[in-house]
Amino acid sequence: MKNKKKNILLVADEPNWTYDHISKDLMKLSLDNIKFDLTYRNQMNEIDANNYDIIYAMSLSIAEILIHHGISASKVAARISSERQFEK
Repeated sequence: MKNKKKNILLVADEPNWTYDHISKDLMKLSLDNIKFDLTYRNQMNEIDANNYDIIYAMSLSIAEILIHHGISASKVAARISSERQFEK
């Protein structure tokens, strides 16, 4: 039996910024069991989280925005790029 494809929504900060480029690089990967989509933090109202297995925020601050907008923390994963993010 073939495994169902996982739908992952990548959430970047702004078009053409670093996280956007990293997201687009991830989307170029040829993975049989993963489908990536991309959106931006300013499009949060357009997200239907139920269509995705994982919402992957490209930073902790974007993850906080997602959760603040009502997306379940159990669906959100975040990219950690520096230990400074924990020094708040």
